[in-house]
Amino acid sequence: MLTWVLLTLALTTAPPPPAPQPPAPQPADARAQAEQLARSGSYRAALERFQALAAANPDDVGARIWIARLHAWMGDDERAVAVYESILATQPQHLDANIGLGDAFVRMGGLREAADVLGRAESQAPQNPTLLVALGRLNHASGHLDRAVDYFQRALAIDSTSPGVRAELEALQRERAHRVEVGYLLEHFNQDDTPDPQAGFGGVNLRVNDALRVSGTVQYERKFSNSEARGGAGIEWHLTPGLEVHGGALIGDDGLVLPKVDGYGGIGCRGARRVDGP
Repeated sequence: MLTWVLLTLALTTAPPPPAPQPPAPQPADARAQAEQLARSGSYRAALERFQALAAANPDDVGARIWIARLHAWMGDDERAVAVYESILATQPQHLDANIGLGDAFVRMGGLREAADVLGRAESQAPQNPTLLVALGRLNHASGHLDRAVDYFQRALAIDSTSPGVRAELEALQRERAHRVEVGYLLEHFNQDDTPDPQAGFGGVNLRVNDALRVSGTVQYERKFSNSEARGGAGIEWHLTPGLEVHGGALIGDDGLVLPKVDGYGGIGCRGARRVDGP
């Protein structure tokens, strides 16, 4: 009788069996989830997933490509370069690694290194749209705007689904286009015997080639019952892709308001253009 009682108590007080655990994600599922995170903008979470895949299988080049790509999208091009170069050390013809490395070099300002890497890739796959975009960025950064436009247009002709690439092309086309600027100014004085001064100006900025732009300006002002006008011209000269000098002059008749002669000039510097995300 005692044995039966003890057995009953043991059965009724025993903890319930553990609930069945969902199966661990298979590599294909884990890769798909990581890619979905990356494309949705969850770069840090995606990076951790791909790092786990690469740790489980160091020969998983696809995961390592994603690791480098995510480092670049997160703004760490130095780490991206290190990962790409580790892949190319054993697979020097790997197309995605060469494209990614060249694109990173462009953002870092290493245009000569980028040209070498992307040139090798172009000899392998001259119609690859991702490569064409990278070559467009290289030529943009190098100051070869016509060539850059051609590469972007070729990439979009092959794959027109990337809004980011189209936006880059449109920004580049605006940068190289001729420009027209007009303005008008109206002032009001509290004295009744002073007519409201008015002024206007117009200017054109014309692209001659990738290195040179010329401009012309006309100014008119009526103030204190006097009308005055003057005009002038200027230039913008890109000595290198990142260094520009500009200058010009405005000349008019003897006047009371507008100076007879004005001169201006300056130097502009710019770094590499940053392009993030897919």
